[in-house]
This record gives sequence, structure tokens and C-alpha cells, in this order.
Amino acid sequence: HPAGRIVATGARGENAEVIVWDSTKKSGAEGSTEIVPLVVLRGPPKRAVTALAFSSDGTQLASVSQDPHHSVCVWNWKTQKVLFAGQNTRHRVLCTCFRGNDVFVTAGVKHIFFWDLRERSRTAGVFGHRHMVAKQTILSVQSLDKENVVTGTASGHIYMWNGVNCVQCVKAHDRNVASLYVFGAGILSGEI
Repeated sequence: HPAGRIVATGARGENAEVIVWDSTKKSGAEGSTEIVPLVVLRGPPKRAVTALAFSSDGTQLASVSQDPHHSVCVWNWKTQKVLFAGQNTRHRVLCTCFRGNDVFVTAGVKHIFFWDLRERSRTAGVFGHRHMVAKQTILSVQSLDKENVVTGTASGHIYMWNGVNCVQCVKAHDRNVASLYVFGAGILSGEI
């Protein structure tokens, strides 16, 4: 969340919940260290929530379920209303992020999808042959701005995406790129 103190967690179970917390607010009991949920979102997620991401302005929350189609859901988390829900892919989805407020990205086993909330559409990312870009499992994704995202791959490469096209490939690690963090001065990446 852009405010830095709001966090979301996903549960496991047939009707998995998404819980949004303010990490700085504790229960009213004196001396308590218990953090009380702001909202509990119930609805589309099934089996487990595997990925979560807040929009750039923090008003929307995307979730990915562990059902056979790795369904996606976008919530206005404050009002607890579902703004968008759809089926994703039968391939495992491992990560998600928003690119601005109108587009979110899901990625995983040999795929990346760009979801346009205004158009209510999904477009597959184009890996292509430029820069020796291989279609492979994507483990992490982060937004750079409203047009660009970076992804970390199982082979240790970082792919740069503009729109839905992979435009650059950099060998960053000997093994996988399991995590990415974008900040003002650049990108941090980590492997497992």
C-alpha cells in the first residue's frame, strides 16, 4: 500500500478471506500487541489466496485464488465491493502487481497477463525473440510506472516490459529472481 502501514494478507481454506490491516493500530486493551483488522473481504477467493497487490492510489486490492483457473478479483477494499472478477489461467500464478490504477498484472508459470480494468480485458504478454527473451516462469513482478513493469524469472533474468511487450532482458542472478523492489534510485532483486 502506498501509505506504507496498510497491509493485506490472504488465508487458506475453501472460502479464503482477504484481511486488510493497519500495522500501526492495535486493539484498545492496554498493553495489547494485537493488531486488529480494518476489513475482512469475503467472496470469490477459493482454496487459498496466493497473491495480493494494492493499486497505485491504494483504493483497490487485487487477489489471486488457488482454484483451478487461478481466478482474479479486484476489490474496493474500503467499501468491500468487488469491482472485477475473472478467470485467469490453468497455469500457476505466482505474483501480481498494479501498473497505475487501471491495469494490473498477473504472472507465473510461463505466462504474464495484463488486465485492463477500464476495458475489462486481459492481454497476454509478448515474450518475442528480441534480446534472446525466452518464455519462462516468472517469479516476481513490480511496477516501474503506468506503462512499465519488471519481472524476475526462474533463470535469473530480469525482463523489462513496456505495455505488453518484453523490451529488455538482463542476466541478473545465477539462479532465480524471487523478489524485486522498485525505489527512487533503482531496482533491488534477490534470489533464493
